[in-house]
Amino acid sequence: MPMFAFGEMVDDSVSRLPGLILGSGFLVAGTVCLVMLVRIRRRDRKFRQYAALIGNQKRIPLQWIAQKMGRSQEIAIKDLRQAVAAGMFTDAHIDEKNGYLLFPNRNIGASETVICHGCGAGVEVMAGYYANCCYCGAVLNTGSPEPKQ
Repeated sequence: MPMFAFGEMVDDSVSRLPGLILGSGFLVAGTVCLVMLVRIRRRDRKFRQYAALIGNQKRIPLQWIAQKMGRSQEIAIKDLRQAVAAGMFTDAHIDEKNGYLLFPNRNIGASETVICHGCGAGVEVMAGYYANCCYCGAVLNTGSPEPKQ
């Protein structure tokens, strides 16, 4: 700490209070930044584990992901939602009804444009799967998947 905060004062009219307040503020701000950094690093490490597990797959069962990560399916879904919100899996869709994590924009299978019955928007959906409209949230279905030849 500076000499004016705890040491001898040259001028009795100089107060230590502003220095103490400023120093305390910097200490609190530094502590908050350190805690946030630790949390972000922990979260990113967890997201990288999910990414390594998922790889380049297009359709992954949520139960399998949860089992491999050693978490319950609810916690795995929560983690995956956080990863999507943080931009880790930008093209991911969590299909809780059917129990899959889907990546409809990966060029592994065909996708098609479905007209939303709720708002009329055209939405890209992986052929044969359900999705939610990104504008109004309505459930969209492309029908049964095409058989592989």
